[in-house]
Amino acid sequence: MFRVMKIHEFDKSVFYRVACDCTDPEHDMTIELEVDEDILGLHIYSNLETSIYWGYNNWFTRQYKKIKYCFRLIFLGYIEVEQEFLFIEEEHINDFIKALQEGRDTMLDKKEKC
Repeated sequence: MFRVMKIHEFDKSVFYRVACDCTDPEHDMTIELEVDEDILGLHIYSNLETSIYWGYNNWFTRQYKKIKYCFRLIFLGYIEVEQEFLFIEEEHINDFIKALQEGRDTMLDKKEKC
């Protein structure tokens, strides 16, 4: 499959790695399809990051952002970030859908065996 790789298959789960079209391996997404006795689930994992350097040219603004993120982490316990994942080529999109369908079918078969 084009930029979609099956990386693990266990008794009750199957894992795929999906590469971003920007080709940066840090943007890759890991998809886990998992079956439980009652639930068929889909988990999507992705590396997320934030940077104070992107979009802030002023040194003082960057330092303020660093302090703001630190205080947010200390007092709230989390930092909110977003990530963009690109699907540009039709083959990539189709293979992503194919991987989801293949994983779903595998999990449904395993669920019937439970």
